[in-house]
Amino acid sequence: MSTNKIGLHDTAPLESSLGLPRVSVEFQDEDHSLFNGQTGGGEDGNVNKNGDDDGSSLSSFHSSGLGSSNPDSNSSSGGGPGSGSRKKKSPQDMIAAEEHKAVNRARAFMVIFLVSGAGLMAQAAYFFVHFGEINSFHDAYGDQSKTVQSAMTYELSSTLAVIDSFMNAIQSDNEAAIAAAATTTGSSSSEQMDWPFVEIPDFGVRAAKILSLSRASVLTVYPKVEAGQQRVEWETWAREHDNWIGESLEVQRNDPTYAGRQASSWTPSNSIFNFQGPLPREAPGPHYPMFYASPIAPIPSREVYNFDLYDDSAKELQQMHDNGVVILGRTRNLADPNDPVQMQEQEATIGWMTDLLGPDVQGITEPMITINYPIIQKSNERVIASPNALNDGYQHSVVGTITVTLLWQELLQDLLSPGSNGIVVVIGNECGTAFTYQLNGPIATFLGRGDLHDQEYDENDDLNTAAYLHDLIQNGTSGATYTGAPLDTELCPYWVKTYASDEMREDYETIMPLLFLSLTILIFLFAFCVFKIYDWVSERRTKKIMRVAAQSSAVVASLFPKVVRDRLFAPIPKKADTKRDSIFVENAKMRVQKFLGEGTTRGASSRHGRNHDLSDGNEDSMSTGDRQQQNEAQAAVANAPIAELFTDTTVMFAD
Repeated sequence: MSTNKIGLHDTAPLESSLGLPRVSVEFQDEDHSLFNGQTGGGEDGNVNKNGDDDGSSLSSFHSSGLGSSNPDSNSSSGGGPGSGSRKKKSPQDMIAAEEHKAVNRARAFMVIFLVSGAGLMAQAAYFFVHFGEINSFHDAYGDQSKTVQSAMTYELSSTLAVIDSFMNAIQSDNEAAIAAAATTTGSSSSEQMDWPFVEIPDFGVRAAKILSLSRASVLTVYPKVEAGQQRVEWETWAREHDNWIGESLEVQRNDPTYAGRQASSWTPSNSIFNFQGPLPREAPGPHYPMFYASPIAPIPSREVYNFDLYDDSAKELQQMHDNGVVILGRTRNLADPNDPVQMQEQEATIGWMTDLLGPDVQGITEPMITINYPIIQKSNERVIASPNALNDGYQHSVVGTITVTLLWQELLQDLLSPGSNGIVVVIGNECGTAFTYQLNGPIATFLGRGDLHDQEYDENDDLNTAAYLHDLIQNGTSGATYTGAPLDTELCPYWVKTYASDEMREDYETIMPLLFLSLTILIFLFAFCVFKIYDWVSERRTKKIMRVAAQSSAVVASLFPKVVRDRLFAPIPKKADTKRDSIFVENAKMRVQKFLGEGTTRGASSRHGRNHDLSDGNEDSMSTGDRQQQNEAQAAVANAPIAELFTDTTVMFAD
């Protein structure tokens, strides 16, 4: 058996220039190759295991590893078949390209995620705040509409209740006066004290207090007078008992709250009259001559009492008389601008109200209503009203009417608190009358004749309500129980409708949804900027590391052949110990010592693993201990010293 030593004399200059030690290899049998006992060579003279250029031979170490800047080049110095062909990408370049694509995909995914998240979250924030405002708007309208209906019903019910109390007081006073007269003078004189011949003591003071307790502006009493003899008796009696006018004028002069026109005298009336003048003696009745009124502002040379209301409101008074019900009469001051007769009547009404209330009263030129409350004989003996009074055998004997005039603005004023703006109130009746107010807190603003609400809110039941006034009053919507005469439900019943408005919506639909949307977008934009800055810093750091790694790799590629490089950068086997991150955990010296010290254990573990694999071929059937030993054996092989790194060694091959 011969021993041959191969000296690498052809690389001596390069080794000396690089400071590398000299390597010698001894063969005991020249017929043995460096690997697996086979000898092979290609056209480029490289010793190769399979005939391919893998850079594993020593000649490849010098010619390819040291003499070439590209260790993976397949072109030989002899100009073989690969000479002049396009360079093939190395696995490292392909892995780098894949990693670069993966990074770009991750970056694109993150950008898409941020943009999509920003859009979704911005929309969610916008609609969350927007729908919250809409709900607040609907809730506010619901509360305000209930407040308007309840407060308006309460004011109207209170006014009617005050009138009912006044009527009962008149009845009680008159019955007491009749009883006293019957005792002192006999029945003949007491009959002259019954209706319509009823005196109301201290009328001026009592009427002023009634008006202060209600929303009414004018109170008037109209006794019922039959045509014929009773009319003659009435005209005489009225002329003899008109001293109440002087008492009322004195009360007004001493009342600091009275702002109407003051007067000190009046013209007595000799006959019942209407707008055209005194009624003829043969005029059919009944008549409802005005006798008591507060406030009163007599006009010189004009009769101040005995105006016949029946001539102007026959239908309403007849309905009141037949059914004993409260009649909500015509609304005045709603003249058609194109009708001169209506305009003249409206001007007369405004002048009359100005004399009584003064020119500074708000709403005097706006719609007003006259309410006719029946004076019912012996009404002070029972509570007569109930929701079904007309169907419960309601007994009544109407002997006159107490009429109050209300300004609709007074009825709608101060219903809402400041800040509750924009609710629209439409009031009308079944006879075609309609007018519109808008409530801005405690202030009621007249918008005009007709239903002027925004029809946009007709389709949304949450933003409009409607109810009849008689239902609101009789059903006790305001929380108070009304016990006076029932309201009429047949002759032009009044209704109240409330609507939301754009002004009201503007108080609740603000720019807050847009602000939240913008804030959400800004937050995601900030996150995107942070991501881009981090990505830029990371990419810059990665490029720096890659540049250093490329330089290091170039050094390694210029010093070592491919087989060494593969061992240096080989990944951890899949079944290796996961606690070891790479083969570089231990330095070369320690790795050699451990390899030499654990050779026996490693060999036994390797043989045990091979025997176990050959015995059953089923990895799942391995025990935990066997699997651990096999992993340790594979890890030991992976961490074995690289023979090519021994700077001076002798390799012996023997049969």
